[in-house]
Amino acid sequence: MRCSTPSPEEAVFLLKKAQETSLQTKRVFSRFSLDISENSEKKKKMGKNNSVDDCTNILEELNAEMVDIYFPVIIFLGITMTFGGIGNCIVAYVYYHRFEITSTQVFVVALAVNDLLTCIICIPIELVILHFSYTFHSDIACRLMRYTVSAAIVNSAFITCIISVDRYIRVCRSLEYQISVEKSKKIVALIIITSAIATSLIPFVFFKNKRMAKHCGNIGEVCSLSESSDFVFGYYIFLTSGACSVFLTLVIIYLLIGIRIWKIYKAKKNIVYKLCISSVISKGLYTNTFLQTSPTKKKRKPMHPVRTNLVLFTISLIWIISYVPHFAAIFFRLFIKAFNENASHTEKVLYKGLLCSFYLSCALNPCIYGLFSQKFRFQLNNAFRKVIHSDH
Repeated sequence: MRCSTPSPEEAVFLLKKAQETSLQTKRVFSRFSLDISENSEKKKKMGKNNSVDDCTNILEELNAEMVDIYFPVIIFLGITMTFGGIGNCIVAYVYYHRFEITSTQVFVVALAVNDLLTCIICIPIELVILHFSYTFHSDIACRLMRYTVSAAIVNSAFITCIISVDRYIRVCRSLEYQISVEKSKKIVALIIITSAIATSLIPFVFFKNKRMAKHCGNIGEVCSLSESSDFVFGYYIFLTSGACSVFLTLVIIYLLIGIRIWKIYKAKKNIVYKLCISSVISKGLYTNTFLQTSPTKKKRKPMHPVRTNLVLFTISLIWIISYVPHFAAIFFRLFIKAFNENASHTEKVLYKGLLCSFYLSCALNPCIYGLFSQKFRFQLNNAFRKVIHSDH
């Protein structure tokens, strides 16, 4: 039986049919293989999810463990925040509402407000960082929080320095040009801008870093110093130099103020002594009789130079105690390679405690710049009496 030869049109039609059948077969196989791969991926993801859940629990446990380790630091920060917040509120209110508006008043109020904001903003930031030692996931929040804290530190140091300059002008250059109220406000604004610029590199020094977690690898995240120690070391050398300059300025200025007060005290003492002698000679009276009748007797005694020097020394000492340990902690941290993994619990607590030591000045500044002032205590008592009488 002879087979008929298909025409050219039929051959083309059969070829197209074969191609379509082959294409459909490929699609079926590709869908089948895709389903198989999707199923295998799902199984892998299920396995991964189980391990992620386990590691999440481990990270939370490590967080809780670090909170227990940092408990002394947390207590210190809580006490500082409470006393600093209350004290600076009182100082800001009394100096702003009850003192004559002068350059000193502007600077003291600026310092009190800066320390108040430090207590109610920066210390809670530190507490958040301490509570998330392994799960601090936001890099932007880390950089912004550390920048805020650093700007507050520098701002406080600058204002403390300008207060000493203002006091030097008033005590040692009282007959020369004094800082006006308007100029003092401009100086405060300039200090804020300068502090913001001086700490502009902090976001490149502090950011989110990885840290090892047991059984899970390098998956922990912490807000800490950069591991590129060369840049960080150079930057903190710059900041430490600035801090030392401020410290030397404070020491020199307060030393000059102390010398000036001592000279004034000696001069007044000599004048009173000479007046006593001349009065006794002219009237023929005993010295004690003169002291009872002499118009030169003052109702208030001048502040004793020893006490004045003690107050000035206390101001400088508190500044040293507050800031020097902070910079010491930074360099202590830089000299230990892979600090988060290699440091012991004791070293970590020591580091965090020293790092937060500058907050001490925020709590003690109200005592130094306010409570040593007799006028401040008088105005504070009046304010409390008004509050008590208004309740009745």
